[in-house]
Amino acid sequence: MQTLELLAPARDLLTGQTAIDNGADAVYIGAPLFGARAAAGNTLDDIATLCQHAHQYHARVYITVNTMLRDDELPQAADLIHQLYERDVDAILVQDLRLLRQPLPPIALHASTQCDNRTADDVMRLYHCGIRRVVLARELSLQQIADIRRAVPADMELEAFVHGALCVSYSGRCYASEHCFGRSANRGACAQFCRLRFTLADAQGNVIGPEAHYLSLKDMCRLHDLQALAEAGVVSFKIEGRLKDATYVANVTAAYHQALCRLVSQAPHRYRRSSLGHVDHGFTPDVERTFNRGYTDYFLYGKRTADMWSPRTPKAIGQAVATVRRVGKGWIEVNAREGISFSNGDGLCYFLDDGTLQGFRVNNATGYRLIPFRMDDTLRVGTELYRTQDAAFEQSVEKSKSKRALPINIAIAPNDNGYRLTATVEQPAEPTAVSIDYSFTHQQAQRPQTDNMQRQLSKWGNTIYRCKQVNIAPAMADHFLPSSTLSDMRRQLADELDNLLAAQAARYRQESHDCETWKEADAEALAESIRRMPRSYDEAPPTTPLMECRFCLRQALGGCRRHPLTAQAMPPIATRITPGTAPLTLQLPNGRHFGVHFDCQKCQMYITNK
Repeated sequence: MQTLELLAPARDLLTGQTAIDNGADAVYIGAPLFGARAAAGNTLDDIATLCQHAHQYHARVYITVNTMLRDDELPQAADLIHQLYERDVDAILVQDLRLLRQPLPPIALHASTQCDNRTADDVMRLYHCGIRRVVLARELSLQQIADIRRAVPADMELEAFVHGALCVSYSGRCYASEHCFGRSANRGACAQFCRLRFTLADAQGNVIGPEAHYLSLKDMCRLHDLQALAEAGVVSFKIEGRLKDATYVANVTAAYHQALCRLVSQAPHRYRRSSLGHVDHGFTPDVERTFNRGYTDYFLYGKRTADMWSPRTPKAIGQAVATVRRVGKGWIEVNAREGISFSNGDGLCYFLDDGTLQGFRVNNATGYRLIPFRMDDTLRVGTELYRTQDAAFEQSVEKSKSKRALPINIAIAPNDNGYRLTATVEQPAEPTAVSIDYSFTHQQAQRPQTDNMQRQLSKWGNTIYRCKQVNIAPAMADHFLPSSTLSDMRRQLADELDNLLAAQAARYRQESHDCETWKEADAEALAESIRRMPRSYDEAPPTTPLMECRFCLRQALGGCRRHPLTAQAMPPIATRITPGTAPLTLQLPNGRHFGVHFDCQKCQMYITNK
């Protein structure tokens, strides 16, 4: 049976708890230092608290220590990993494989996507280094993932991104931020060079395209492709977004949790979830109603599709919701799309004639008459409006307080010295049961007690348990048990359940920590992996590009002979590019130029420091 894991991001303790409560089987969160999102570090105490919250559901906590380290930082990073191990974290994501030469505690290590895990050889080399999970490159297709799965041992787990922001460069192979701004993406300080606005020119410097965000991609969404990914061999489905807030994480996690639950219910003998618990969502998740730049499946089916990039803006534009019907003094009326309504506080945006994005906040919404907080004279009849912030939806998510609980069945029966109370926990594998024998003198009831027993034994209050049913033995029909006694029995049973699940969780962690295969890493494989690691741009070979990309700008603009655009897929930007035009030049407003080169044999694009 294949175990499936939904892996959600956590900016902080609250976001991590929110992810677990909304159905995540695991979360990944930044440590105080050395995370690939420098702005998302967390204290050791908060990490310990998150582990306690997650482990009661047998969910896991992974810590990102995935930056490239200076030589003098390696001992400090190793010491940090020891401290994280003592806080019961389940695994560490790493990029700098020199850490494997440090004295580390017995804890699982995962190879971050910054290791550029895009071929079976890459993954196999990491396997020989003792790594037993890799985060695959986002650019891989289902076929490529399946090929890797067949080529590597069964105990190498494959983790893949399914949702969130995309960088145009292969992860770990982008030096643009470091070169231009002195902020290394491989040290957690990306300045998002790929979201900047450029002018496109040909090799002679002639401008052939307007200012636009030529390297800005849409966001990934593979919500409807989970079964295909599972069949290809993916076991962990990762949501991007360690800088996102709790509302975003709740919504996206809930959407993917429900999709995985449907997959497991359709094939219960083939799939199961890696953690415990049933989630009651107080809202209907919808990934279209939260931050997004538009969605793409991004090479999942091996094709270069026209929906990959967002050159008009790097910002979220959300759903297309309406067009302007009338414009008055300080107000507009709109024709809304089916099922769309508006609320005070909504954020709306629209494109100006020159392609730039303009936005406004709705101060008051009465039906389809909207009063902007600040009216702009660029709002005209026929303007298409997009919603970037759905105030009513976000409020419903924030107020929902999704409840995650472990479904249990209770049984009570008399025995010689009193009563036996049993709880059976529904788990992905075999059901687990605990019992207590409660000493109490049998007493004859004056009237039937079944309803009171049902009521008292079903009350699990603020515990993590939810009683599905209470089975009362027929012999109990004429027995009297005070409500206080039934409550005490229930509390004792809860303690036994807590102890059982804690012991199971500890055993699972120990099994994971006992997997110290990296301590016996093949010296040659480790040396080669370290040699291939990204260095600072100044230390890289002179021929190293600033970016190495599978996305191809020339193809997206209709200039590729091998992969021409269909007649229906017109590029969103009008340029004077012709088939075969190469090289291209991207120019920043400050005059800096960057070369755009194409390797048609590998079907790749390179951004260089011109």
